[in-house]
Amino acid sequence: MRGELTDTFLQQVMGLTGFTDNPLFAVLQETLYGQGDKPTGWAASRAMTGFPEFAEDADPFLLTGEMIYPWMFREIKGLRPFADAAGLLAERADWPPLYDPRRLAANRVPLAAIVYHDDMYVDAELSLRTARDVGATRVWVTNEWEHDGVTASGDRVLSRLMDLAAGRA
Repeated sequence: MRGELTDTFLQQVMGLTGFTDNPLFAVLQETLYGQGDKPTGWAASRAMTGFPEFAEDADPFLLTGEMIYPWMFREIKGLRPFADAAGLLAERADWPPLYDPRRLAANRVPLAAIVYHDDMYVDAELSLRTARDVGATRVWVTNEWEHDGVTASGDRVLSRLMDLAAGRA
């Protein structure tokens, strides 16, 4: 029937989004935003209230990327056992500082980073500015991949990063 999703498509989506093989990604994603004396409080979920174009019934239906929402821990079977832990992390209000800018600037340990020019999740200019602020950082900017180079490139990205860190590239 025209306009309906096939069983094959739905099965593939379920395999890619079920978190069966990596539930900790979902549990810890919210903590990426934790800093200071305020809880993250399900940051993505709260932010969505200001964007009606992302509502479930909006047309066209828009995707939100790597965001994790509290409903996922109720509705996705692979995440249900982690619901309480994820909730506690979202409520935590005593996060330490994420980093010390002076210490990072003084870094002398060789560091290699890739910046995906067309990354849909991470702003390239922000990544480059951050890399400039961390000592001993060598950066490879590419548009060959979009956020997924380490997994999509076989060993090419990781090999190149290791060569950069070692001063061979």
